[in-house]
Amino acid sequence: VPVLLLLGLSAAWTILNGMMTPVVMAPFAAALMMFLLGFLPGRIRGAIAVAATAAAAWWLWPRVDGIDRIFGMLFLGGGALLLFAGLYRKDRRVGFWAFAPMTVLSLGSLILADSGMAMFIAWEVMSVGMVLTVMQGRRASGPSRSGILFALGGGYLLMTVLTAATPAGPMMSLP
Repeated sequence: VPVLLLLGLSAAWTILNGMMTPVVMAPFAAALMMFLLGFLPGRIRGAIAVAATAAAAWWLWPRVDGIDRIFGMLFLGGGALLLFAGLYRKDRRVGFWAFAPMTVLSLGSLILADSGMAMFIAWEVMSVGMVLTVMQGRRASGPSRSGILFALGGGYLLMTVLTAATPAGPMMSLP
């Protein structure tokens, strides 16, 4: 329940800031969809997660070129491969199949960020998804604690750089 509240608040904050685009909302939609499909067996939800990530890569391909295309395919193709590797387990893994696609799809959002705020949102969604994915492990308190510290530090550093790099703050377009 706290995770759904966090996802809901994050999505509401995104909407209120005028950043509600399909690219920014895709990680939230994937996480919500996987939670709603929690009654399905893990391998079926895993196959849906792999298919959603592959579809995002297919959708991203014509919209980017050059180095963005390379990183987009690296992030989304590698993410699909990571999710495919998770299909070996037969258990339901409700949290993993919700947060891992959220993390991977936010990396795709990072490629398409057209403003500092969109970049910051994608970074933070990726960070939160990564920490919540790590927290699904049995002995995950130590790694998740260091992960959240790294994520918060990176987020604060990113916000500082974006604020200093743009004349009117992070809401302006990237230079």
